[in-house]
Amino acid sequence: MPIPLLLLLLLLSTAAARAPPLPRVRPPRLPLCRRPALPALCIRPCPPALPKSTPATLAISSLSASLSRTHSALSTLHRLPSPPSRSPLRDCLQQLSDSADQLSKSKDELNGIKEKDDDVRMEIDDVCTWVSAALTNEDTCLEGMRKVEGGEEVEEVRRKVREVERLTSNALYFIAKLAPPPPPPPGKN
Repeated sequence: MPIPLLLLLLLLSTAAARAPPLPRVRPPRLPLCRRPALPALCIRPCPPALPKSTPATLAISSLSASLSRTHSALSTLHRLPSPPSRSPLRDCLQQLSDSADQLSKSKDELNGIKEKDDDVRMEIDDVCTWVSAALTNEDTCLEGMRKVEGGEEVEEVRRKVREVERLTSNALYFIAKLAPPPPPPPGKN
């Protein structure tokens, strides 16, 4: 092999070794999914509809995912031995039941909202209030569960409630994005 060709190959190989790595390509993320509590869970509740998702379908899908996981956590709690009447487990059971009711009520309300309703903002504010209350119940349940000693089943309940809390937080994020901007103050038009 002639020397100029060897030099050219040597030059090319060292240049290729010093080239910066190619950037990792990330899948596109919906603008709404940039700031929820857990972005990975933001997309998980509704993968088949993701490209065509609207803020309303994301909000309803995330509420459905949260409600489903809440029922799963309740089911796990019901499998535990019956706790005394004033135990953190019994309290958690009540709080998660309340949370499920609030999430269900919120989902029904969101499904009934029409964009042309005069009081859309008020309806969405109501839903935000109910979902916030559900989130508070979930957080209170987790706080009480810290006092519970137990084995694998109790740890499973904790894991499930933490996931419910994250999903509910994401749902609240999406729902808040649905509210139309408030009207300008009088005289600021």
